[in-house]
Amino acid sequence: MGVPPPSRMIGIRPRPRAGLLRRSTDDGLLLSHGDANHGVLLDDPARAIFESCDGRSSVFEIAARLDLDWHTGRLDHYIELTDTLGALKKAGFLEFPLDHDRAPRALKLLIGIEDKAYFHWQIPILFESLAGQLPDDWEVITVVCNDHRPLSDRLARIFETYDIRYYTGASHADHHDMDFAGGGDVYRPLNRIEALNVAARHVGDSDLVFLLDTDIFLYRELDLSIFPSGNAMGENWLIANKPFFSHRNGPGGVDLHALLAALGVEQPFEPGGVSVFLTGEVLRRNEFKLTRDCFRFTQLLYLAGKIVGPSDYWVSEMPCFALAATANGVEYELIDAKPFMVDKDEVIAPGTFYHYYHDPGDREGIDGAFHGSPWHKQRFFHTDLLATDLEEDYEASASDHERYFFELAMRAQRRLREVDATFDEPGVSRGATVTIVGAPTSQLDADLPSATLRKLPESSVEPSAQAANRAEDHLSIVTSRPKKNVRHLGDVDSSLFREEPVACELERPKTLNPAHPNRDWVAQPTHSLLLGVPDAYIGDGVVFDRDRFYSFGKWWLGSFDDSWKLYEETKEVREVDRALALGAWCGDLFQYFAADALPRLGLVLGLLESPAGRDLQIVTHEENASAAAWFWNKLGLRDRIVQKPTSSRSGFVIHANQAFCADSIPNPGFLGVHPRNSLRPIQERLGLLEPIERDLVLYLDENFPHTVANAPSFLPKIEELLRPTDYEVQRFRGGDDFDANMEAMRRARLVIGPHGPMLANLVFAQPQTHVIEFLPSYRLFRDGLDPRPLYWGLSQAAGLDYWTVEPQNFEFDRPGMCVDEDEVLTLIRQLLDL
Repeated sequence: MGVPPPSRMIGIRPRPRAGLLRRSTDDGLLLSHGDANHGVLLDDPARAIFESCDGRSSVFEIAARLDLDWHTGRLDHYIELTDTLGALKKAGFLEFPLDHDRAPRALKLLIGIEDKAYFHWQIPILFESLAGQLPDDWEVITVVCNDHRPLSDRLARIFETYDIRYYTGASHADHHDMDFAGGGDVYRPLNRIEALNVAARHVGDSDLVFLLDTDIFLYRELDLSIFPSGNAMGENWLIANKPFFSHRNGPGGVDLHALLAALGVEQPFEPGGVSVFLTGEVLRRNEFKLTRDCFRFTQLLYLAGKIVGPSDYWVSEMPCFALAATANGVEYELIDAKPFMVDKDEVIAPGTFYHYYHDPGDREGIDGAFHGSPWHKQRFFHTDLLATDLEEDYEASASDHERYFFELAMRAQRRLREVDATFDEPGVSRGATVTIVGAPTSQLDADLPSATLRKLPESSVEPSAQAANRAEDHLSIVTSRPKKNVRHLGDVDSSLFREEPVACELERPKTLNPAHPNRDWVAQPTHSLLLGVPDAYIGDGVVFDRDRFYSFGKWWLGSFDDSWKLYEETKEVREVDRALALGAWCGDLFQYFAADALPRLGLVLGLLESPAGRDLQIVTHEENASAAAWFWNKLGLRDRIVQKPTSSRSGFVIHANQAFCADSIPNPGFLGVHPRNSLRPIQERLGLLEPIERDLVLYLDENFPHTVANAPSFLPKIEELLRPTDYEVQRFRGGDDFDANMEAMRRARLVIGPHGPMLANLVFAQPQTHVIEFLPSYRLFRDGLDPRPLYWGLSQAAGLDYWTVEPQNFEFDRPGMCVDEDEVLTLIRQLLDL
């Protein structure tokens, strides 16, 4: 059964990324990004899909064409098609570019749900309708409102199958009395507000968040023209009623315009809601005030509705988004809601988000979910629609969009592998296999995030320690009580820490000098460590208690016996409850924060977002640290930050009922050396793992004293070498525009430059990016000098391919180093396969 293409070109048109190598083999088509020995191998069906992605054909046109060629069943075919497109897109061989000028560059489709059967069948149908349809910068985010409990196996399997990013959130309905038309003082639509509240911490300022319902599906092909480019809300006739709540209940209700006027709001109120589009910047503005006001307006309308007294009023969260936006001075476009909420139309346009909300439970005599159909969603309020045989419902469909709904449901059944055996007919070819071939260790690293710590130590605050600290003044403990310097983990009670073995070994600095690989190099950490100290104090990156100073031998924390005396001049002890200590030596500077603090954050970022760690505050750099503040905003951690002492002479320390710190062991004695891939969770949250065309070779144009004397000579030679290729050479000068720095580094295939702070921007590079640092690493280490390996360490934490070129006339604090031009050019040819 073929599906005819829509009458107008409105959807995504996949195309191969530039610069791919293609080679036919006996087993199929081999694709690679430049190394013919590494890539993906496509069998004949997968090859047919790939070769149909010409940048002109939509996903539906490809589907129709391949149906005619293959004569496969509709269910198998669409699963093969979307699975293959997804695999090739994720591997970086296909791109799904936007094709409409008004479409937002990065749209996050957001839903808030509960972990129960009603959503276990609804969201796979929605996800299935979006499969193979979303542009490169778009994604689905789900917030599960379950008070941060573990997910059910069923829901976890759904998210895994569709590769959906999810977070857990509060279940406000379980803690607030909110009258609901269906009975009982619970109000589940609060989940929609909680979804915005959670997602605001995990999206970029320029991202556009699209809050939508769950009982919808995308009908046919995605229509980019229906999406606004900024803040907007779907126009809604219920919200436009004057007064609100008057529908079905006579004249009683709440005049929303008068309500805002009574609050002193002069901006005109526009009746929008349900379908909501808000930028990340608006959601985070003024400490997330807009989402907090959404909760407040919902409560206010609930109370006002109770006072007005209609016997059966409905969803009072519907206008709260528009009310909160108006009260906060947020301008938004009011859009025709037709593409996002269809009533009873028998014919609807492709690209519509069809809302199957009608059901017999609404009121007597109303049509079912689909016009002229007896089907309604309430049949499956407590059971799983996808666990039933849907062929009969499919055959009885009364309209094309109803048939499409059941086709999506059956595709979701098949994809989730939880379908009756009657659907697994023998002889139906699954085909379309994409196989990773010849993956080097660095590629396999992507599946081995290094030694992440996901459980807190079992230690708790000892009553005896609490009593002792109450009896003895905190300030006296900090300034006067002698403490043992703990240098080794063997001196720590085992209940105070957890360890995780390192999954990926550090790669030694690579070099073209044949003598260097035989030389010694710094010891690498073997485990990640999470220390948890009850009744503790946090200083300049160090944690101590009344008896012990935990330096673990690091010179930058104080490794001498009386290190505690560094804090003798402390004047104030500030209080937090539970905290993570995350300081770096000179961490107010970008290079040290990136190389030492961020990798340790990566070890525990998942823990910070887990139920056990959500109440942890982070004692770290923020004031006068522009890079740190940028990361806290981007990672959604801004509201959890507590400023640390910038040095032991800052005059204050932080007291915590429980203080945690993450690190790696054994301590190699060098700043910035952490397990390989320890930055992977941060890279994921910054969007750095998303495929992007990498067409830049960046030369780091460092300032005094890290200048390279012969750069004017060899840079033109690099440009000449790369002129016949698709690579562009750019001089990178860094600066405080971290968004621009990130964008440039994401596009880099190769980064070249002298040792210096610009290399801190490697934190933004994609895994497997090649790095060439001008630094005599092995000579310095051989001579017993500090090789300052923090950028080699940062490259390891980011999963990069690090090379060293030894310059002549090198000193850390004197300009004028010279590099071997032939060695640099030879290395570029090798790394870029020229």
